[in-house]
Amino acid sequence: ALPGALLAQDVAVRTLIPGYPKVLAALTAPRSLLDIPDLYGAPVRVLEAKAAGLDLLVLDAPHLFDRPGGPYVAPDGGEWGDNAIRFAALGRVAAQVAQHLGVAAVHAHDWQAGLVPAYLRFAPRRIPCLFTIHNLAYQGKFDASLFPLLGLPPEAMSTQGLEYFGALGFLKAGLWYAD
Repeated sequence: ALPGALLAQDVAVRTLIPGYPKVLAALTAPRSLLDIPDLYGAPVRVLEAKAAGLDLLVLDAPHLFDRPGGPYVAPDGGEWGDNAIRFAALGRVAAQVAQHLGVAAVHAHDWQAGLVPAYLRFAPRRIPCLFTIHNLAYQGKFDASLFPLLGLPPEAMSTQGLEYFGALGFLKAGLWYAD
């Protein structure tokens, strides 16, 4: 399963996922929904498309997701050094798209989407968020020095927020900020 956030609008459900090369190759008739001029150093876009019968929103951010290896690990088997930024981008865009579309609710999954509830909590319009954990062994724990890059208000870096034993806890953020 790929990390992502389900964006529910009325009865329609769309899934936002990272634009990995195989995902982009599988899209049918993609069209641009949202262009973001700078997200962690490069322009990105959110595509609307279908793939395997699913209504998808795809974060097309080649500088974050177009690379060899697996979704979370490099070809050498080690984690990508920028995983915190890659999945902060996913969470940030999920909240932005939810605001843009005016969805009724968001459902985020696992640490990779753990910041979605945090970004939604501090967004201009309150959108409820459900958070599901499929594998507690992976928590998305990162160095606290990355916090300023996340674009969240200072109060989010506390024990009643992202702070997790002196580090950033993406899974903890999902649990703390979800409805």
